[in-house]
Amino acid sequence: MIKQNVNQILSQLPNGVELVAAAKTRQPEEILEAVEAGVKIVGQNYVQEAGRAYELIGNKAKWQ
Repeated sequence: MIKQNVNQILSQLPNGVELVAAAKTRQPEEILEAVEAGVKIVGQNYVQEAGRAYELIGNKAKWQ
């Protein structure tokens, strides 16, 4: 379901607009699925959550 949602959102974005995925309270595996579907920028509120997700995803996405 994540892949389909990301694909739908990306197809609707105008040129020059980037999607920033808010990853608050999401599991690292869910974030990875979004990145693999085309998310390039991940926004994370908590350092602890970002650290766990970064261990799995690394530099496959830009972190904010």
